Amino acid sequence: MSEKILNKILEKIENVQEEMKEIKKEMKEMNERIENVESTMATKKDVEAIPFIRQAVMDIDERTTRIEKTQEKHERTLDILSRRSIEQEAELRRIK
Repeated sequence: MSEKILNKILEKIENVQEEMKEIKKEMKEMNERIENVESTMATKKDVEAIPFIRQAVMDIDERTTRIEKTQEKHERTLDILSRRSIEQEAELRRIK
């Protein structure tokens, strides 16, 4: 074979090697991105827990609503009792 042909073959091989290096670099970058996605995505266990979390949130919401209603009732009762106390105090002052 002539030296020209050998040089062309060698040049082609070098080009292929450069392309392979680029492909390997891109694959490494893709693998890093995939690992990042895998590390941040929800697992099957996480997804299985969603209905339980939803139920817990609903239970907490229901309890919070009950507490709010009870608190409002207590506030009204305290308001009535404080008015009575003021009225009774005024009545006692009138009696004296």
